[in-house]
Amino acid sequence: MSEHKRKRKLYENAQAGRSAGPHRRRAQADWVFIASIYNRQRLHSAIGYLSPEEYEQKRSR
Repeated sequence: MSEHKRKRKLYENAQAGRSAGPHRRRAQADWVFIASIYNRQRLHSAIGYLSPEEYEQKRSR
């Protein structure tokens, strides 16, 4: 591979990695929100339309 092609490939790879960064961070932030907040608050039909926290409190009584 010529020097020019190798440098171009390195540049293209760097550009691709840079543009994917914010999207990955956004996807990770969305997952953290879903896993830590939303799933604890949403009502689940399998447990009588209670949130998981309400179900655990009711079950432990």
